[in-house]
Amino acid sequence: MTSLPWFLAISRKIESQRAGLARNVLTAGDKKDVVICRALKDRPGRVAIYGWHRTVGQPIQPLYVGHLATWVDYSHGIRLVRKSMQFQGKTRDVADVLGDPSACELLSNEGVVLQPRYSFGEFPRDTQSAKR
Repeated sequence: MTSLPWFLAISRKIESQRAGLARNVLTAGDKKDVVICRALKDRPGRVAIYGWHRTVGQPIQPLYVGHLATWVDYSHGIRLVRKSMQFQGKTRDVADVLGDPSACELLSNEGVVLQPRYSFGEFPRDTQSAKR
């Protein structure tokens, strides 16, 4: 599931399923998104994934923080977002909005997220703990 031919086959399948859809519209659900969540604060060296939705809107993958951050497979996707956003007529940093109790619900259903980023320190090498 981590070989280039596998990635290419899955990408081609997704593109064929999206044929005919407007290209200028944000589309979600075709991959599991790598996300930011509160659990990352207590789980350094892990990756949080969520999504890959069925057509009825149900995620195939609920929020999961069990894989090591080095985990790779064909189903993960990265959705890049701008670091700043417009909020109440002002430009604000997304991290500041996530840390603001009166605004965080615009971006997260978890409440305040105090560490809205991944840490790029040394990752754990214990592959057995990733299975727990």
